[in-house]
Amino acid sequence: MAIDGGTVHDGELTVWTEGSRTTAGYFTSIEAVAHNWVFQVTVSGLTGGGKQAVFNYEGSLDGTNWGHLTVIAKKTGDVSTIDADGTYMYYAQNQPSRFIRVHLTTLTSTNTATVSVKIGAM
Repeated sequence: MAIDGGTVHDGELTVWTEGSRTTAGYFTSIEAVAHNWVFQVTVSGLTGGGKQAVFNYEGSLDGTNWGHLTVIAKKTGDVSTIDADGTYMYYAQNQPSRFIRVHLTTLTSTNTATVSVKIGAM
């Protein structure tokens, strides 16, 4: 597996810190050949009615054309929407991709909310 700047743990899991956003948009894409991906999303500052952070998880073989990855989570409800502060884990299993990215499509809060993302690959 190519690591493209990620940190390798135990010779198998590579982790990238994708930074934080306070507005909707794309986190930096990474290049790594893997079958299994994990997304750690941390949200803080969601306040007020209608508060939410909405995501798409995307993969690509060429870094130009992107498609939706199907993710699962160990939480009830919609896996693409977060409506409370906390750290959430999402998994894309058996979905090989060469490039990967997270798209924060909507961020709604009465104050400035912050979303941070880390991506792991095996």
